[in-house]
Amino acid sequence: MSDLIESPPLKPRMLLRARLIFVALFFGSAICFGVQGDYVLAAALSITGMASFSGYRMGAASILGTLVAIGVAIALAPSIGRAHEFRFEQWFGTTGLTNRILTIGTIGVLISLAVTTVWFIFTRLILLSRPRVDSMNRWVGFAIGGLEGAVAVLLFLGGMLILEPIERARAEKRASIDAQGPAVSDWILGISDGVYRSKIGPAIIDNNPFKKIPQLNKVAEVQQSVQVLSDPKKIDQLIHHPSIRKLQQRPEMRRAVDRLNGDPSIQEVLRSGRPMDRAAVMTLMNHPAVL
Repeated sequence: MSDLIESPPLKPRMLLRARLIFVALFFGSAICFGVQGDYVLAAALSITGMASFSGYRMGAASILGTLVAIGVAIALAPSIGRAHEFRFEQWFGTTGLTNRILTIGTIGVLISLAVTTVWFIFTRLILLSRPRVDSMNRWVGFAIGGLEGAVAVLLFLGGMLILEPIERARAEKRASIDAQGPAVSDWILGISDGVYRSKIGPAIIDNNPFKKIPQLNKVAEVQQSVQVLSDPKKIDQLIHHPSIRKLQQRPEMRRAVDRLNGDPSIQEVLRSGRPMDRAAVMTLMNHPAVL
């Protein structure tokens, strides 16, 4: 009688032999390179291995569903959020940029959860009755997870190499005052030196995405902005630029400036001469004219 009853399909698991092979490939190799002092390659292998096993656990369908949910949230949350800002203002008493960020962020999370839940139920109904398809789904997820881990490592280490010359120049300028330098600077320089010594270093240097894709590298623009903001003469040139002049003539800009000039709390923040603290930031964030 029991033979006539179909047992539910088992959740596919990675075979023990395959698991041992990949554990040895990623984590065994990581331990080996770590013992040799190549901590960069050891960390890269460990992160890629963990991402691969995480991808297997999730499956390609779930990974794709997560991306779809994020895409839908990015597309819909801003417009829906702005339409319901007044509700959040009534419920939570928040205003200005704080209220907008809260509204769009909350709606974005809710949209992501809803899309992910629907996607998960739909894919589970399909995959539970097709063990072979589910197995393929997980192995593709294993590959995608490993690729994501490798790309994350490449982006992180490539970013450290981009920041390294800047931090090294700063370290040399402050060497007479602070020989050890700030902790963050030392951390960046330490990782960069590890990349140069690593067996994987040449591959990262040759394929640094921040050099291959100029749009990713905004360090030069940030430096230029900092230089402008720290030089009163350059700020004066910026204020008198035709584009800024044109912007100042817009009625909505004039109204916003008038509101800011007429608000005692904003004037107190702007004219205090003190560094921006949490209270000052919240004052600006909550002001409707800043929004």
